[in-house]
Amino acid sequence: MTTNFDQAREERIQMLAALMRVAMVAGEREEATRLHSEFKAAVLARSTEQVRSMEKRMGVSHA
Repeated sequence: MTTNFDQAREERIQMLAALMRVAMVAGEREEATRLHSEFKAAVLARSTEQVRSMEKRMGVSHA
């Protein structure tokens, strides 16, 4: 079961990825770097349940 917090985190990850791409296209290297750091932190903060759910959807197995 995905929580509202998990959903909000996923939306933030998507937003950060989009902003990072815009900054890169605009040549804003410092901003792109800052956004990339935030993006990585958000991805690493995913809950164990989120990771398992994503792996299941992608067909990843750790057997």
